[in-house]
Amino acid sequence: MCPQGALRLKLVPDESVETLPSSFQLKELGDPDLSQRNKFFSIQIDPDQCTSCNYCVEYCPTDALVPENTDLVYSKAINIWEIFKEFPEVEKTDINNLNLFQQQFIAPLFKYAENEKRCTESPYIKLLTQLYGDRLLIANATGSSSIFGGSLTSLPFYRNSNGEGPAWANSLFEDNAEFGFGFHLTKKFQLGKAKRLLLEMMEFLPDEIVATLLLSEQNNEKEIEKVKQAVKELKKILDDINSNKANTLAIIADEFIKKEIWIVGGDGWAYDIGFGGIDHVIASGENVNILILDNEGYSNTGGQASKATPEGKRVKFAYAGKKQPKKDIGKMLATYPNTQILNVSIFNNPVECLNVMATASLHNGPTIILADCINRKKNNGKAPYENFNQLLVANNSFKQ
Repeated sequence: MCPQGALRLKLVPDESVETLPSSFQLKELGDPDLSQRNKFFSIQIDPDQCTSCNYCVEYCPTDALVPENTDLVYSKAINIWEIFKEFPEVEKTDINNLNLFQQQFIAPLFKYAENEKRCTESPYIKLLTQLYGDRLLIANATGSSSIFGGSLTSLPFYRNSNGEGPAWANSLFEDNAEFGFGFHLTKKFQLGKAKRLLLEMMEFLPDEIVATLLLSEQNNEKEIEKVKQAVKELKKILDDINSNKANTLAIIADEFIKKEIWIVGGDGWAYDIGFGGIDHVIASGENVNILILDNEGYSNTGGQASKATPEGKRVKFAYAGKKQPKKDIGKMLATYPNTQILNVSIFNNPVECLNVMATASLHNGPTIILADCINRKKNNGKAPYENFNQLLVANNSFKQ
């Protein structure tokens, strides 16, 4: 849930337990799968990465977290973090991506997002990087998510231990859907070309490599890792073959590895300025994933109403309240056949949100995910989403 990726879970190596200082907090693993390899795990916060947004405090279901003055606890916290960060990361092949607890051990490749205060969009982007890591390509519409996603000269996207990470690019409100669709078509063309060259060079290649690259569906991390290894072996063989076909195949061989292409933007893009592009892309019937970060207004520019703003809601530049009801974008796009439209709220139902975002690309057709990013503040000591989401469900918004 941490928007900055500052709060992390890690498995603690059994051989390290005895050497840890008494102030280092451990908890015994209750997960039957993970506990076969490790007995303990730890939850820690990077004090240099934490922005004191208090999300973790507000969302903690047991009220176990208490905010502290950073100046008073920094020295102790950074010493603990230095120990914690040396623990190895778990392998994605050892994790069940649909298990919420296990999935939180995956290192996010999204950190230090310079987002607006209390921004509710970045948790979804962080989750994408945990799910898809170095296979993720994002086409990001201009807006709040492009500002915290691409605040040059620093970026919140990180590389893994192999020096690999997500690919991110930004386009305008007007054409981001088409921009991301170009990612998909390019990938489709390059993969087709790679398959054709592979078949033409079969006589020089082991049958096992050819079968793995052509037949693997890559629906889980183990299958994907197997394809990655096959690509490495293929490149080694091609290096020893002096031909134009071999050189071309070596250049595009990585296309055999399944990529996750996501078209991302806010409601100002999706409901208003870029809606025509989304309609065009969905009408193609291609296997595309669109994530709409809906906070019911133009947050990046100060607060104009959008077509996602509900009737009667006041925003800075529409203080008298919006006169028209919220546009039902899901119902409009559902007129296209084989189109999957899903509503999620990472705050109200993180398990369902994880399941939807982890399995979206398995649907062979367009998938649109409407993500609840509405900014609601803590009220009367309760988590800000506790009661409001009941109202959303009652009104068929972000229904789980």
